[in-house]
Amino acid sequence: MAVACVCAFPIVRMVGVAAGIGTLAILVVVNVFIVQTTSITRGTSTMIGVPQTTTLLALLLWSLIFVAAAYVFKFSRRGLRLQSTRENDRAARSVGVSVPWERGIAFTLSGFVCGVAGALYGHYFVTFSPYDFYFDMTFLTIAMLVVGGMASVTGAVVGTYFLMIVFTAFQRLEVNGLFDAKPPSGTANLVMALALLGTMIFRPAGIMGTREIPWIGDLRRRRGRPAVVLSRPQTDAPAEAADMSPAR
Repeated sequence: MAVACVCAFPIVRMVGVAAGIGTLAILVVVNVFIVQTTSITRGTSTMIGVPQTTTLLALLLWSLIFVAAAYVFKFSRRGLRLQSTRENDRAARSVGVSVPWERGIAFTLSGFVCGVAGALYGHYFVTFSPYDFYFDMTFLTIAMLVVGGMASVTGAVVGTYFLMIVFTAFQRLEVNGLFDAKPPSGTANLVMALALLGTMIFRPAGIMGTREIPWIGDLRRRRGRPAVVLSRPQTDAPAEAADMSPAR
């Protein structure tokens, strides 16, 4: 979280593609630092002996917490201000929204989420190296968001489940095969790339687009809300009668 707070200063002043390239540059710098400083980080050596303290139940609980937090943040005042900076930063500034401040807070919070996710990953798989968090992981995360829908929390969840099911299925086919036939190595990555390309061509907004699945409380409130009947506006009866009376 502290690293994300420091890196947020240059990133929040960038827009569009420049911001994406900036975050990618930070990823490369951090990876080079980890690989080269062998006296501190052990370089490219695989970390072994990490205690396995993360369980599937813990992963599920943390996932639900983060999804709920993202949903609440999106529809909070700060989340709406952040969305306004995405749609039109000049219009957001004109109504008093501090664009760097709102983006910096979101970037720092996302760094906290990534830190917790990395810790859960390490204590679940117990062996990992710097390359496990490099381009492959970044590409997979971006593909999940693009396929599911970057403007929707539900889309992020749907994209994650969809791509992981497809990716894992083809990875197992590469190892076990099907009917004595094994696809070549790298088929899973090829299928994931094709899914990403097809989504960008035929459905650029993703599977969910901007749609969200409402919470149970929202459904209850909608069901219990009385129907609003729009009645015909009443007019002045004497005036109507005077207009309709035959002229003498």
